[in-house]
Amino acid sequence: VFFLMRRRHPRSTLFPSTTLFRSEKVALNSKASLTERLRSVELLAHAVGEQSSATLEELLGPQTPQSIQNAAVESLSTRNKKTVSDMLIKHWRGFSPTVRQTVIEALSARQDRTAILFAAIQKGKIRRADITLVKRQLLMNHPVDKVRNEARKLFGKDVTTSRTKVVKSY
Repeated sequence: VFFLMRRRHPRSTLFPSTTLFRSEKVALNSKASLTERLRSVELLAHAVGEQSSATLEELLGPQTPQSIQNAAVESLSTRNKKTVSDMLIKHWRGFSPTVRQTVIEALSARQDRTAILFAAIQKGKIRRADITLVKRQLLMNHPVDKVRNEARKLFGKDVTTSRTKVVKSY
């Protein structure tokens, strides 16, 4: 049996299911080398199927090394499912600041995910302070009106206040 694997280029390739299974095992194996684990996570980014998503989600746990978590976030972000955004937000509290920035990049890279990011901020699942000033400004100047307007509602006051403080202290 073969799993259809997606590649970043238009042509698809078939990989044996044993390769996928081995990649999942290596990615989850804390005794495997970091390099092997990272390669396995990268391969899982191209896998089609829920099993690989479950494996990648398992790698989001706080006991997983930060570099593996980042790779898992990046692998998940290549998928077109809404569940990816929900999954990343669900694990938010267990992420280090570095992984949180990777998650913010993944959530703000696509318009549909940006809406979910904004909803999570409004619900208090993600703090506004977790969004860097640079990212806030990028979102407030986004080329899509809907994203730009929502960002200005969420962050406009924060950026203005920060600028005022800097000017006064100068």
